[in-house]
Amino acid sequence: MPYHHKRGGLDINSIGSRRHRPSGGARFNGSRLSPKSQSRAARASERAALSRAAKGRGTYIHPSGFGKRDPSQTRKMLLTIVFVAVIAVALATVVGVLVYQQTARNALKPVLDTQDISQQLTPVESEDDLFWNVLVHTDASSAEEGRGAVVDLALVCVDPDNVTLSFLWIPVNTRVYIDGIGYSKIEDAFADAHEEGIVAAVKKLANVDIAHYIEINDAGLSRLENQLAPLSVDVATASKEALVGAICRRLFGSSTEQMSARVDSFVACVATDASSDQVTQTFRALHGINVDTSCYEETMPSTLEDIGGAQYSICSTDSWNTMVSRVSSGMSPVATPSEVDTNKVTRESCTVAVWNGVGVSGVANDCTNELKKLGWNVISTGNANQFVYDETFVVFKDTDDEAAARLLAADLGQGRVVRSYARYSYEGNLLVVIGKDYKPY
Repeated sequence: MPYHHKRGGLDINSIGSRRHRPSGGARFNGSRLSPKSQSRAARASERAALSRAAKGRGTYIHPSGFGKRDPSQTRKMLLTIVFVAVIAVALATVVGVLVYQQTARNALKPVLDTQDISQQLTPVESEDDLFWNVLVHTDASSAEEGRGAVVDLALVCVDPDNVTLSFLWIPVNTRVYIDGIGYSKIEDAFADAHEEGIVAAVKKLANVDIAHYIEINDAGLSRLENQLAPLSVDVATASKEALVGAICRRLFGSSTEQMSARVDSFVACVATDASSDQVTQTFRALHGINVDTSCYEETMPSTLEDIGGAQYSICSTDSWNTMVSRVSSGMSPVATPSEVDTNKVTRESCTVAVWNGVGVSGVANDCTNELKKLGWNVISTGNANQFVYDETFVVFKDTDDEAAARLLAADLGQGRVVRSYARYSYEGNLLVVIGKDYKPY
């Protein structure tokens, strides 16, 4: 069987048939009929005309009859495609990064219920005022896995005026009374009501107003350590106190230019009710602090006791109240040996008057006896002109006696230190006016 050849392969469709050629000697050239007898110049002119017409339509007809795209148009189209692809990839990358960052932030720290916790917090009136904070460290590896359990708990005092920072660590098994639960471990207040519960429990334990709440989990602490690296301690083996000291050195010992970055690092790793502006204000107040001499860390005085098969830390109330009161008075939580000697002389040489300002029989005598046990030289006891005092005051006349007044308030475990300015007439260096908030030992 004969085969009929066709350009580009075998023409199997024409087997057994005769190929038809148009009459008049014409042949197919592309989509037009071109007489075979047409001159070469005429055919070239026709192809040029076809080319010009095709370019107007965005298509270039090759003289041979095979369609091709205009090279300049091809380059433009390729550039457009590449540009669109780059933009698409860039947008996808940006969106992906933003989504990842937001997911990382959400996974790093919990979202606080600011409305509920605000009922437990007392705003700071002045930038120079001393204020207290509750710091909670949990074992959560991410916020997505829940809030976790309390690992460390501290009552933290920021004193901008004296540029001091005090951490009073509270054992998480401290026995306290929790509303709605009864006597239990203080960590149970967090398990029951999170930030609102733990702030309420610490307020009751320390009898102070809380300005801010700060929570950091294991994920946030690890991120903060990495961002502040290198730290001056081995993170894996350092004690809690040593690690906190090292972090404070990096946070507050940086240059002014680095402060913004330090604030951003801190805010990114902790959950707090405080705004970025409030955090920045605190960082500025503590900038340049000497951590070795002005950053204090003490643990709440307590004893261990088994109750109902569980082990509790029982707060040593007298020592704890003195510790909190000392810090509230601008002093270190615990007196140094040299301070002990100085304080002994102060108590013996300073004369004190005690007034009953609430009308409760015998309260002034009770206070006097306690002060004498501590070594204070109480020279008179009596009643105030009116029993209208809601708050206990420790009054001093001369600025030279202000330090003694703060010491007395610390020993007493309560009392706001104020200057007399001739409003109080009394004999001696100091005056104690007992108010309704007075709590005998």
